[in-house]
Amino acid sequence: CDCNPKACPRAKGHLDRINDALFDVLTHESDFSRDIIENYAQTHQVCPFELALDISLFSDGVICDYNYAFDPHVYLRRFFAEGNSGRYIFLVDEAHNLLDRSREMYSADLVLEEVKQLRSLVVNVDTKLATSLGSLSRQMQKLKKQCDSHLLLADYNEVSKALGRAVTKLEAFLERDRNEFTDSVRKDVLDFYFKAAHFQYVEGIRDERYRIYCEKDECFRLKQLCIDPSFNLENVMLRAVSCILFSATLLPIQYYKGLLGGKAEDFEIYANSVFDTKKRALCIGRDVTSRYTRRGEKEYRKMSAYISQIVSKRPGNYMVFFPSFAMLEQVRSIYEMDYINPMTQELIAQKEKMSEEEREFFLSRFTGDRNNLLAFCVLGGIFSEGIDLAGQKLIGAIIIGNGMPGISVERDIMRDYFDENGYSGFDYAYKIPGLNKVEQAAGRVIRTSEDTGVIILLEERFLEAHYQTMFPKEWSDRFVVDERNVGQVLSEFWHQI
Repeated sequence: CDCNPKACPRAKGHLDRINDALFDVLTHESDFSRDIIENYAQTHQVCPFELALDISLFSDGVICDYNYAFDPHVYLRRFFAEGNSGRYIFLVDEAHNLLDRSREMYSADLVLEEVKQLRSLVVNVDTKLATSLGSLSRQMQKLKKQCDSHLLLADYNEVSKALGRAVTKLEAFLERDRNEFTDSVRKDVLDFYFKAAHFQYVEGIRDERYRIYCEKDECFRLKQLCIDPSFNLENVMLRAVSCILFSATLLPIQYYKGLLGGKAEDFEIYANSVFDTKKRALCIGRDVTSRYTRRGEKEYRKMSAYISQIVSKRPGNYMVFFPSFAMLEQVRSIYEMDYINPMTQELIAQKEKMSEEEREFFLSRFTGDRNNLLAFCVLGGIFSEGIDLAGQKLIGAIIIGNGMPGISVERDIMRDYFDENGYSGFDYAYKIPGLNKVEQAAGRVIRTSEDTGVIILLEERFLEAHYQTMFPKEWSDRFVVDERNVGQVLSEFWHQI
């Protein structure tokens, strides 16, 4: 939103009306949901976001995104700024996500092409700013000449000095009269200013838990990568009298406890599931894999055959999770050609970019009278966690692959960091994050103690002992299947149910 009186009528005179809006909602409501806040904001013509912030001061509990507590720039200063104190308890749900989210919050990068683009935008508007951006660009170009594909750095002093001078000129530009340039120019300058200021902030907090590197790909990037955010998170958690992190997939516990700021003396609890595992069949395919060396039509046809056998044994709604959109489309093409009967089965697929309305429509397909829906989704994507399809809305999850992130410069730097610090770098950078995605996807099937369903792991690597030691203990009863007997195993399971 553009929060200025020219662009938003609610911003004009907001402070004149906000007290009446706040009094109205506090005297008539005890639950401040999104709909209620929007209705009162509409009635009083005030900003719903600002109204929500003001209401929070009168609330016993606030449900919000992680960044309102943990992000160094966005955290709620009305609660946590210096001089403010309170007896807060942090309840961190889906805490497995906090690791990557906090790495993002406490990392920063500069992109050469963005510096050049901004310079060309302001060269006829502010010559001093353009000159400072040109200097920053030249210093980054020097680094680029030293970099083949990527390069670990001990420092980047000349870039840092040039960035400092540019930030000073950016601040001077933003203090100028708004009428001297277009709103779009101001927005682009402001966006880059925030990015540059964050880069400087990270410089100030960076320690041995970081790595600095530059990478040359489609663009040239200089990055301060926070690999271990535990110290940063620990400092935030000191704002609370108690902090409780929970998730269905905080395994291995010491991995998450160490990286999320936990201390040896902090309590850790494994809550046993109330679910009767006899109502769930867990199968591992021993003759199928998503290994890069085996990817191809032969393996995709095997995956399609597996899917066909699994869904044929009990009509119902199933989700199939793939490691990438590319594999999803390959298998989808084969499955639609060789197996699907449009009269009895409907196949839908996740798209790479989906609006909120498209997501809601996608999930709505699992409700109502439909009982033979097959949904192809991506592992680690928007439908592999955080959705609740209880009962007959979903009776099966078929998971292809071990969920490992793709090989990348950043993941390799993480691997090397953990190796240097006495941990299994490959496990920490690749295996454990991948297994977490698998466990989350599997968790879509069983939402209540009364549910029944099947979880099929189509990945022979899961038969390796190292993987099985990291499985949840509820996964101890599992069937090893292949393309020939998977149908029989599932028929017997559904018959006894």
